[in-house]
Amino acid sequence: MTITSSYPLLTVTNLDEALRFYTTHLPFEATFVSDWYVSLRTTGAVPFELAFIEPGHASVPGGWRHATAAGVIFTMEVEDVDAVHAAMQAAGLPMHVPLRDEPHGQRHFIT
Repeated sequence: MTITSSYPLLTVTNLDEALRFYTTHLPFEATFVSDWYVSLRTTGAVPFELAFIEPGHASVPGGWRHATAAGVIFTMEVEDVDAVHAAMQAAGLPMHVPLRDEPHGQRHFIT
């Protein structure tokens, strides 16, 4: 088997909002956009893919059609977390976990 791509596919109720967030505040660009599915790829040297789908679409398995992504924390490590945090605060994004240092050495925030 040869894997040609691998990425998380998250169900969301507002594709436009997901697309706008990731392409405005993070270095993602759209690679495919429809009314039920959005595929994104980072613009940096190491490409990373991410996709979103409407939960009610027929390609979503029946038991998951009315669910949205839950219990998922999508993590990105960056070179300068303080600068990214400042930019996201300046953009008015909600901070669900404020910028902080953890005992295990990680410095992070959650928006």
